[in-house]
Amino acid sequence: MNNLNVVVLQGNLTRDPETRFTQAGLAIVSFGIAVNSGFGSKEERKEEVSFIDCTAFGKQGEALARFFNKGKQILIQGRIRQERWEDKTTGGKRSKLSVIVESFNFVSGGKAPATGEAAPAGEVEANAAETPVSRDDGKLF
Repeated sequence: MNNLNVVVLQGNLTRDPETRFTQAGLAIVSFGIAVNSGFGSKEERKEEVSFIDCTAFGKQGEALARFFNKGKQILIQGRIRQERWEDKTTGGKRSKLSVIVESFNFVSGGKAPATGEAAPAGEVEANAAETPVSRDDGKLF
């Protein structure tokens, strides 16, 4: 039985999305978001920022790359993935948590790269609805 692996984050893109393609033509879009949170009383309030790497696949990833850029606010729903590798220089084991995006929404208007107009929500929703969510099955890397 699978455990529950769901994450919902709202934050700002820390860099423009980077798109690459598999040999089969599947888009892989990587980007980062900064998520602010705070804790403590009003007088002693502490702010902290978490920087989170995210990956979106297929048509959904392409739509995200088209309408979002650095600084834009985004709401994503996805799942956590742990990447593991061996450091080539030290030989030590390394790992990193990232988020696989399963859906996203605009928080403040996205923009089309060429025109600067607000992104048509119907187009993004249609692209996301047409594309089944890609599952990380180890075949992409």
